Amino acid sequence: MAGILAHGNDVEDCGQTTTPGLQFLVKLAGDAAGVMITASHNPPEYNGFKVVDSDGVEIARDKEETIEGLFPRKSWRVSKSPGQRTNPPQPLERYLSSLGTYVARKKVEKRVTVVVDTGNGVAALTTPVLLRRIGCRVVTINDNIDGRFPGRTSEPRPENLGPLAAAVRQEKAVFGVAHDGDGDRAIFVDETGAVHSGDKSLTLIE
Repeated sequence: MAGILAHGNDVEDCGQTTTPGLQFLVKLAGDAAGVMITASHNPPEYNGFKVVDSDGVEIARDKEETIEGLFPRKSWRVSKSPGQRTNPPQPLERYLSSLGTYVARKKVEKRVTVVVDTGNGVAALTTPVLLRRIGCRVVTINDNIDGRFPGRTSEPRPENLGPLAAAVRQEKAVFGVAHDGDGDRAIFVDETGAVHSGDKSLTLIE
């Protein structure tokens, strides 16, 4: 962030958010770009970032290569007038409210139970909140945000979703969902505890 400011660019600090949340906020605000600090698919000692273009989509590979080519130069232009850092009010609420417009009309008539394994990631701030707003009873697993991912490895895979499957059966939930660290992936578990691939889940959504 300091480097961006030093170049004379303004920064909106959205705090902890999911990658989809950041993408939404960049497009909503008409910002030039967004940067998500994450490397959730790597061991916790590593960090990285995803760059989001002004349309809310991750940048194209050619732009990514241009950015990568700047690092070896180690020669940075510094502006005489640094940019300003601001904290937009309730950035996550704007994202959740937008999601709510899509699901509010489908608010569940009968209170059902859903188990959410947020994998110690930032989806703990979004998925359980949204499900409760539409009337679900939500049971959470690994909902304390911790970049060391103590509950399980960050990437949700069938081999590490045993506790989620067990909780779905125990709670008699209609389904369970597991997220990765930055909340841009979801794997679903049905009411029997069977884990379904992302491809299969996509066909059900469609």
